[in-house]
Amino acid sequence: MDRHPVRCTVAAATLCVAITATARELAPAFTLSTFDDEPVSLSELRGEVLLLNFWASWCPPCQREIPLLIELHGRDLAGLAIVGVDTYDEWEEGRLGVTELGIPYTVVFDRDGTVAKAYGAFGIPTNVIVDATGRVHSVHLGFLNEDKFRATVEQSALDALAEAPRPVDASGTSATTWGQLKADGRQ
Repeated sequence: MDRHPVRCTVAAATLCVAITATARELAPAFTLSTFDDEPVSLSELRGEVLLLNFWASWCPPCQREIPLLIELHGRDLAGLAIVGVDTYDEWEEGRLGVTELGIPYTVVFDRDGTVAKAYGAFGIPTNVIVDATGRVHSVHLGFLNEDKFRATVEQSALDALAEAPRPVDASGTSATTWGQLKADGRQ
């Protein structure tokens, strides 16, 4: 498979790797539950650009990165879904972490790291951008300060949004987002 060269940045003992594939691999399927026991699966998020943030309540770099994700979520970008994946954690600590950190986006629980491993998140935090077609767009390993987060994770999400196919219903009417097609019953 052809890949762009891997870009590596080392800053303050933190390793960040961004990998963008030209022939993008399908994102590994998963179904995990929220702390309210609601199932969330990759397939139901298809059509949206997905930012998966692998984190844990006990991880100080994760805690420092979450306000950046909350701010991005607050921008309410059409077609972007942010899902936190609390991994390698205890259920009660993860649930409390979501509450204490004030996380407004969906968070699912991956206690043993099965989904994290499937996405190559061998360290946390890790951010994975999945494009609207369900393919991995980019993977960002390690804590990023605000400038690096905006230049890599946020920019990758914006790039994936710009590349997303424009949804059109059977009558040829274009929708703003796939979510709008679903909400309008045109999909």
